[in-house]
Amino acid sequence: MSGPDALAPRERTPRTTRRVSARLAVVAPDRSFLVPLGHRLDVLGPSARGSDGLLLPDPSLPARACSFVASGSGHRLEAGSQDAEVLVNGRRIRACDLLPFDRVELGDHLLVYLDSKTEGEK
Repeated sequence: MSGPDALAPRERTPRTTRRVSARLAVVAPDRSFLVPLGHRLDVLGPSARGSDGLLLPDPSLPARACSFVASGSGHRLEAGSQDAEVLVNGRRIRACDLLPFDRVELGDHLLVYLDSKTEGEK
């Protein structure tokens, strides 16, 4: 492109960004807390080394127990390995889309999924 329009700024198509504001309520034997969920959160066992994620000090958990991955309007839970025992609402899963208040059991920890619409509800 040449001439006076060559230096004109290009029009940008506005990007729509979806802010994921879901949370995970973690109920451990010794304490409970909330963890914000972004695009991905790996849940790690005590043998994990050099990885970022939510570390749960339960010796029965593998290095990467599971991952919460943003998907569509919510999150998907994916088991980390073949031997990872991940229960959602009492059923063993390899992967599933989460619904508000789904209960994820990992060893002696309970994780409750709270989406952006339910995070303030009890």
